[in-house]
Amino acid sequence: MAVTARWPLHPCPLPYESLSSWISRLAKEYNLSTGELLSNALSIKFIRNHLIDYDPPDELIMKLSTYTGVNEASIRAMTLQGYVPWIIDTLDINNSECLRNYATQYRTLLPPKIKWMSSGVRKRYKKKITYCRPWIAEPYGKEYLFCAQCIRTDSIPYDRIFWRLCMMASCHIHGCLLDISDCSVVKLIPSSVSKPADDNLLSVDKLTFQALTVGEVTLPNGSMMNACVYVRFLRSLIEEIFCRPSSMRRCKHHILLEMIELLGIDILSWGSSGNSLLFERLPFSLRCYILKMIGFLLSDLPLSLSRWQTMQYTTEEKRILLPNAIAEIL
Repeated sequence: MAVTARWPLHPCPLPYESLSSWISRLAKEYNLSTGELLSNALSIKFIRNHLIDYDPPDELIMKLSTYTGVNEASIRAMTLQGYVPWIIDTLDINNSECLRNYATQYRTLLPPKIKWMSSGVRKRYKKKITYCRPWIAEPYGKEYLFCAQCIRTDSIPYDRIFWRLCMMASCHIHGCLLDISDCSVVKLIPSSVSKPADDNLLSVDKLTFQALTVGEVTLPNGSMMNACVYVRFLRSLIEEIFCRPSSMRRCKHHILLEMIELLGIDILSWGSSGNSLLFERLPFSLRCYILKMIGFLLSDLPLSLSRWQTMQYTTEEKRILLPNAIAEIL
């Protein structure tokens, strides 16, 4: 049986590195472009970076494992597919129930029977319909989020795979907003100074970072919550806060209006359409506003959450709707 020799130069993946970033570093070791490495060394048709980080073909994973000695599971973990099913339920754009089931598990703030989201239709083409997926920005691959401070302080600059999700808008380590590029940051030398991030935004992004890197989060009140529960609770809160405007008007005292006033957010930036706007389709600036609200809401558990919760739920109903880590302290 033939034995395939490993490449003499194959740097190990860095913590939470994206697959496209690692492939780019592998290519640099041989003075090749990513495309040349894929086509000449791996006999793989050229794949764009954002698709490499999405759900690359098994053949690419297998060959990289063979030539570098890194096991296939570790390589797959460097992609968004590696977040399925604990952070993301599925990457299937044909799954009509994925977003709805994911984003409506925990009704916490809205009164009962208020419709709070659309069907999540992504695109209609003739008779074919595709659907949005939680935490994957639409259109996918048009923006590269990164922390310029992280890149500057890296001994070896590299992309983090969690920057491919639209779950965070800031870096709690450096206290700044994430920056946006139209290309991989491996090829980018950040020159501008990062903007400081609001404390409420930093607080929620710190929790999200814990979920993605540790597997659980420590809430401000000291309670622990499993990452699987946290990300779905977070997405449900987002859906409630940024629900359909037509549904919001049916609530006499919707929390969104008071939060906007307290946090000084420009109401005009939210638009006046009666249609549902999915979080994954919003521009970066609006996602920042919404996450800032979530941070404000979670900053003083359980008092803040109790204050904002609708009075139309009984205490027992609230305990059923909320994750155990929060329900037990209310």
